[in-house]
Amino acid sequence: MKRIILISLLLPLLTPAKLDENFTNIWTGTGDCNLSTSKVGCTLTDGYVVGANILKFLFALAIPITVGMFVWGGIQLMTSGASGGDTKKAKETMKNAIIGLVIALAAVLIVNLVKKILTGS
Repeated sequence: MKRIILISLLLPLLTPAKLDENFTNIWTGTGDCNLSTSKVGCTLTDGYVVGANILKFLFALAIPITVGMFVWGGIQLMTSGASGGDTKKAKETMKNAIIGLVIALAAVLIVNLVKKILTGS
């Protein structure tokens, strides 16, 4: 029962704050990919833009998930008392949350760097 209450209290933290049409539409920033109206269709640059938009959306999800995991690790740490095993598990949860956020940030930086190198913009 305590877990259900805790999850319901933390659920708003796990939702991205900005979920408007431009944010959730992965095709934002691409050209006219309709072959009936355009002779060129989609270009390689459009593929990079779509990939960057997907990664931006996933990174926006990673931030609240990291906060939720960090809070969960803090709650575990506070309720562990003097138990060495539970304290170690709580610290491991918090460490893994930070590592996950660093990996997500590195992925965004790498994709943006590759996009700038290959497209020149």
